Amino acid sequence: MNRKLLLVSLAVALSIPFAGTAQARKVVTTYDLRQAIEAAVADGTLDSSIKFFAKGHTRGEVVETFPEATSRRASANRRGDAAGCDRALRSALISFQQNAQRNGCNAVINLESIEGGDPARYNCVSGSFHSSVAIKGRAAIVK
Repeated sequence: MNRKLLLVSLAVALSIPFAGTAQARKVVTTYDLRQAIEAAVADGTLDSSIKFFAKGHTRGEVVETFPEATSRRASANRRGDAAGCDRALRSALISFQQNAQRNGCNAVINLESIEGGDPARYNCVSGSFHSSVAIKGRAAIVK
């Protein structure tokens, strides 16, 4: 018993100098929003009856809008940053699509990264275990 306690104590003592050296990984990448939406519609992830428009790019007359904002995190474990970011964006877009369908809307408008920047692009933060996309937009009826 004493030997086991000694070994555990020794292991803890030897690991203390290295406890603060671990660095969290955080990589911010920007991707093309329109390209990602088109790919998700093409492969059937998104329903083509709901149109998605980046901020400032809405086509048609907006008749009515509904509240905004969503943020999605997706596991990027054993995936590259691009695949994890795409998965997180698709999750957010599916959430927008479902909200639009529930409210009888045919579009999601004013899509943009919550962090701002170019509305035609979205930001993704990739860490060691997940990727996060924070975008906002509004479900709308567009004629």
